[in-house]
Amino acid sequence: MSQREIDSNGWMYIAKNPISKSGVFPYLGSEIGAPEPTRIYNVLRSPEELEKAASTFSLIPIIDDHEFLGSIGISTDDRPPAGYTGENVVYEHPYLYAPLKITSDALQKQLARGKIELSPAYTCDWIEESGEYEGEQYDYKQVINHGNHLALVDKGRTGRDVAVLDHYAFDTGGLLPMKTLEEIMAAIGALSDEDKAKLQAALSPATDEEKDETAKDDEVTDIVEEADNVAEAAAEAVAAEEQGDDVAAIEAAGEAVENAEAVLEAAEELQEKIAQDAMHKAVKHIDARNAMAARVKPFIGAVPKTSMDSAESIAAYACKKFGIKHGKGQATAVIAGYLHGRKPASAKTVAQDKAVVSTHKPQVAVFGWEK
Repeated sequence: MSQREIDSNGWMYIAKNPISKSGVFPYLGSEIGAPEPTRIYNVLRSPEELEKAASTFSLIPIIDDHEFLGSIGISTDDRPPAGYTGENVVYEHPYLYAPLKITSDALQKQLARGKIELSPAYTCDWIEESGEYEGEQYDYKQVINHGNHLALVDKGRTGRDVAVLDHYAFDTGGLLPMKTLEEIMAAIGALSDEDKAKLQAALSPATDEEKDETAKDDEVTDIVEEADNVAEAAAEAVAAEEQGDDVAAIEAAGEAVENAEAVLEAAEELQEKIAQDAMHKAVKHIDARNAMAARVKPFIGAVPKTSMDSAESIAAYACKKFGIKHGKGQATAVIAGYLHGRKPASAKTVAQDKAVVSTHKPQVAVFGWEK
């Protein structure tokens, strides 16, 4: 039976839904301001922090995908909420629970299509501290300041057990347990952080340009092919578990582990080369992002941190401010053409349109992978 209720207004209500989870979770260094932007760091989100911050997640907006809201992001006038969390937010180990009221027809349709994972956003501080929590080592810990919104995402950082409750995800015993998924990647557990970052990069979808470049190097091609096998076997394990075939799920999980070991063996041979390539790409990405931010700032002021992921995201934000339409992935080209030959208004004019902003900006953490 589904946990969802539909009221007389056609709005969805769930009395108690997991919205976060304590534990140790992977973050790229670039997400937490760590010294090595391409390295994966293990970050502790402790029960104490979730319990302490629980009340700050009450009555926050629910939206489709992440975009920071309010004075440090975009106004809810421009990004209307699709619903809200309720007041009774509680921590019951290991989950943070909240009531959900979803008023948006569009968001309810997304849920019906299977987009159910949740990802809260909040401001926090990142504290460099080594330790162990429930058998897992961590490099940093979060100190949560205040909840901002709850997003419906394709894939959240904490997994399918933090999702909008219904029979598909829970009443039949859940999807492949998180413990099993951890076992799938058990061979990766003993890796160095650099090797973990290399494996993640190998598993990421490549652009056509990257695929052409990769094809020139047989050793790198082997890594990509083996990485595809890991992803395929893991997907088969999940599909088999969804169909109730535990035997097939276990067999596919074992295959995923074997393929992961092959990826790691090949990656070790290319460790220095891949690390250098990753750093080069990271530097190019940062340079392009900073250049775009500097280009648009005289016209629209400072760009919100949540729109600073890349040059393309900054250009998309600028297009929105100017009221310019653009195709997917075309914002950079569109804004470059629009600003060509244009001169910004005087500093005085820009200052009149700008709200006073504190010089201290809290770092923003988002549970979801799609920050």
